[in-house]
Amino acid sequence: MDLRASDVLIFYFPVIHSLILPATVTLKKMSLSRLASLVKSIPEDAMNRPMQLGPVLSEQIAQRQSGKTEGLPDVGIQVAALEELLNNKFNNMFPITNKLLEPAGKPTYYQALAKEIENGPVEPGLWQKFKIFIAN
Repeated sequence: MDLRASDVLIFYFPVIHSLILPATVTLKKMSLSRLASLVKSIPEDAMNRPMQLGPVLSEQIAQRQSGKTEGLPDVGIQVAALEELLNNKFNNMFPITNKLLEPAGKPTYYQALAKEIENGPVEPGLWQKFKIFIAN
């Protein structure tokens, strides 16, 4: 059986057509409502950061509803990425092992770092102040 390029094009035309044409308005509204429901399910970040993911995405949704879509990423891509984040796709694909959490050179590094983030910076002791004074 000999296939020509025109036969292949006719066979795959519906697939190509759906990829090339932009999404319809109803599909965008469905994606926007799906994004809004996913944003509501984002857990609050324990760390006090200047920008949280949920409020940023909520602001983008409000911009889209008002018609300002310039410079914003595609809704479908955002929905897919947020679903993957909420389902821990990458955490399941690339699990963190104890070898990574406890490096051989300094096994308590990440524990001390987390403690410093929780409690704030540690005031240097007398010996550390003396070493800083000598170094300068």
